[in-house]
Amino acid sequence: MARACIFCGSETDLNREDLWPKWLVKVVVQDRPSEIERTIGSEDSPHVYRGKWLKGRGVCAHCNSGWMSNLEVSVKPILERVIFDSPSSLDYVQQSGIAIWTLKTAMVFECLKGAANVDAMPDEVFYSAADRQHLTQWSTPPPDSFVWLGRYEPEFSLWAQNDRLSNAQPQGYLDEASATTFAIGRCVIQTLTVRRTPRTPNDLQTRPIRHGESMWNDALIQIWPVNNDFVHWPPPRVVRGLDSLDQLARRFGRRRSAEQAAGGNECTD
Repeated sequence: MARACIFCGSETDLNREDLWPKWLVKVVVQDRPSEIERTIGSEDSPHVYRGKWLKGRGVCAHCNSGWMSNLEVSVKPILERVIFDSPSSLDYVQQSGIAIWTLKTAMVFECLKGAANVDAMPDEVFYSAADRQHLTQWSTPPPDSFVWLGRYEPEFSLWAQNDRLSNAQPQGYLDEASATTFAIGRCVIQTLTVRRTPRTPNDLQTRPIRHGESMWNDALIQIWPVNNDFVHWPPPRVVRGLDSLDQLARRFGRRRSAEQAAGGNECTD
């Protein structure tokens, strides 16, 4: 089966899309030596690439130079403020812009798992064609998606991790989920999209999914769904170091090792 654009389905003019936008690599990595590690599926060891550019063939030229380019232009000045840790306020439009950019980037990152041919390998992708169509047509994240924004120290990093989760409680009405966490400069962005089970009763199909209190509340600002028309950056607490970043990435379902569980404070003042 021919490869197709993951957003519009076109089988022509597929680009080798930059999985990290070029402007982002330039402002974060700059001229420092770098390498990229990626692990696909259940592989034991990562593939290591020397350099700072990573591409995937899953987006057509029309999408890449059209709505995706427009999104990068509109979100870049907002992201640069949080990347460089500049105190500021984010209004509704700016919060939703970062949220849309984050979901778009998470969807593109699925190309790393061979997802450009989305019909041939459905088990390797979480986001469906309907999810991607929702993003492009309505300019909002897919239903039952959440996005949080946090502050990261001490490294000035470019880092991403995706975990696909399943519900171990057979009587629950949530089936599976995908959590993607990005560390970009001095900020961390995390998105979670959950899928309801087909057997979910009608009265639960539209019930909002809510999150309880957690140790991350003071370190993360929820920007989607938007709770406040204005939020202040940065949050009161910091996600500090790679160990804490890893724990944040796995907070929804990956079992922690004993060493991680005893690793001390994940968030610090």
